[in-house]
Amino acid sequence: MPLDAAALKTALQQTSGASPDGLEQLHTLLCRREAGAFQRAAKATGEAGEPLIVACTQERRLFLELNEHTEGAAPLGVRPIRFVNIRETGGWSSDAKAAMPKIAALLAAAQMPAPQPVPTVSYRSGGRCLIVGAADAAEQAAAMLADGVLNRWFLDPAVLGRLPADVVAFYDRARLLPSMSASDLQLLAGQVVDFLGVNYYYPNYASAGAPATAFALNNTGRPEDDCVFAIEGLFRFVRNPRGRYTNWGWEIDASGLEELLLRAQALRPGLPIYVTENGIGLPDALVDGRVEDDARIAFLREHLTAVHRAVTAGANVRGYYMWSLLDNFSWVNGYKKRYGFLYVDRTTLARTSKKSAAWFRDVATANALAPAEPE
Repeated sequence: MPLDAAALKTALQQTSGASPDGLEQLHTLLCRREAGAFQRAAKATGEAGEPLIVACTQERRLFLELNEHTEGAAPLGVRPIRFVNIRETGGWSSDAKAAMPKIAALLAAAQMPAPQPVPTVSYRSGGRCLIVGAADAAEQAAAMLADGVLNRWFLDPAVLGRLPADVVAFYDRARLLPSMSASDLQLLAGQVVDFLGVNYYYPNYASAGAPATAFALNNTGRPEDDCVFAIEGLFRFVRNPRGRYTNWGWEIDASGLEELLLRAQALRPGLPIYVTENGIGLPDALVDGRVEDDARIAFLREHLTAVHRAVTAGANVRGYYMWSLLDNFSWVNGYKKRYGFLYVDRTTLARTSKKSAAWFRDVATANALAPAEPE
């Protein structure tokens, strides 16, 4: 490479933070033929601790091995070697002579003190989502991805007859996309649903910070135990700091049901919608032949009001089904909490109507919500 020693020295002198010290001789032969010059420099620096700067083309590995096998040369842990790649800067042609200022800038950067270590986060690519930008953009991307893989991947084919393009692209990058033929896509397009059933209990909030995959449900009924859902590198669900929660970690938020119904209406206007599941699990107790489940009545009032708001806004809601008619066995919590309008004695199987059953009967009969009683 035809380098100009005088021009490089002048450029170093004119570059802030750079020094021309050690530039007494400029070697311009193939790197491997300068092995002797490198060994002399490696021994001369000794154990001073100052880094040895090597500007070369593509023989970084050669010089590292030479340093290791050169008697009297300090090990890298004592005296580091900093490499400046002039191959990508100067090229092999006569244009290299004009690259002296750029090479000087690279040498100046190599002469700067080593930066102080800062905390870092490791990242392994495996179909994960890496967002570079503002924190709110990362949060929005996490929410979009969570909604895509957990909701739209199933909802869009059923309602619209097609898969969401952004989720298809994500699964393709992650090598998780199933093989689909043109006939498969045609089948999806021709098999949309006539109505949509919506199950809603509580909302989820997605955040971008997910260092590890984790899943846990609160099946103890202890308020301090939380529900956990996270997929490493993609998203995790976080708790609403202002939310109201049951003892099983489920947030009570009727606005989420209203939003869900209006979303379905916007996705396919006029589509008949049924709320096929909505309810609250509570530790109901039979006392003197009665079950005073006022918390369930409050839950139902809030959620039926949300349904009414959605209907007023245009959602074609045809029906509402509370979960459930009677206390049953939960696949997660067993018999630890109760959902029904009817209390079931686990020993005798006798059934007793709860206070909420009479309340719901009156609402259904009147097809209207009476004002809430003052507390």
